[in-house]
Amino acid sequence: MYLGAVGRYADKPTISYQPLAGEKFARSMMAPIPVTGVLLLMQGGYPADVVLRICVNTINDLENSFGGPGNPRAGSPKFRELMTALRESQAAGGSGMRLKPT
Repeated sequence: MYLGAVGRYADKPTISYQPLAGEKFARSMMAPIPVTGVLLLMQGGYPADVVLRICVNTINDLENSFGGPGNPRAGSPKFRELMTALRESQAAGGSGMRLKPT
């Protein structure tokens, strides 16, 4: 007499994503980006000038340039200088940032 058993087990979880739509999507897109998010992008290796250009409107009353073809705003030259200085410092490995809650 011969007895045998064969079994198979698979652990394959299913993950589903539901994209945002309508009002929830609009609210999430229009919500301000937290300062910690901007700093984490720069610390993660994204170029500082690109992150600031895309994510920041003003820093200490220095305005970023913005607007479309019908309404461009030049912004402050000092803001561009700051972006360049941060990018150069980041490339040289000399920049570090932290958020100090007040």
